[in-house]
Amino acid sequence: MQTAALCIMAIENDDDRAFMQRLYTVHERLMYRAALKMTRNIRDADDVVGAACESLIKGIDHLKTINVRAHPAYITSAVRNQALMLLRRRRIEYRAIGHLLGSNRLPKEYVTDDVDTRLFYQCTLEEVVETIQRLSENDQHILRMKFFDQLSDQEIGEILGLQLSSVRSRLTRARRRLREALKEDKDEQ
Repeated sequence: MQTAALCIMAIENDDDRAFMQRLYTVHERLMYRAALKMTRNIRDADDVVGAACESLIKGIDHLKTINVRAHPAYITSAVRNQALMLLRRRRIEYRAIGHLLGSNRLPKEYVTDDVDTRLFYQCTLEEVVETIQRLSENDQHILRMKFFDQLSDQEIGEILGLQLSSVRSRLTRARRRLREALKEDKDEQ
């Protein structure tokens, strides 16, 4: 609720702010129901509803021209689109983690209805990202290109001016350093 309310309060035009406030008040339950149905997590649902509100605010002039009876379908569509974008982003992040840690398949634990399990893997994602940030710039750069930008080894070689074998060697070494840093972090805990 916080994210959406903040978005609405940030609208400078008083008429637009009042319009969005009314719209949100009337359709808040619908928005959260749609977001929860897709994300199955209240924190994610709040993020999705906030992002949907931002999207609706950007298109407020068009939204005002739509028949009031069509608002629920239009709003639900905006929420679903934002939820899908969040889920796609997560899938890419989870795959990137799997590749970084040496697995080519998305672990079944990432695709679960259990909120506690998903939160555990979300924490894992944050730990991996923090650990990557402690690596050298070269390691960060090549890992980001490979696993987050999803570039092929050939494309990375072209960008960095390296032969394919050099790209693969650098990736192997960067992944090894990442695994070692993650292991050190776990040992310290």
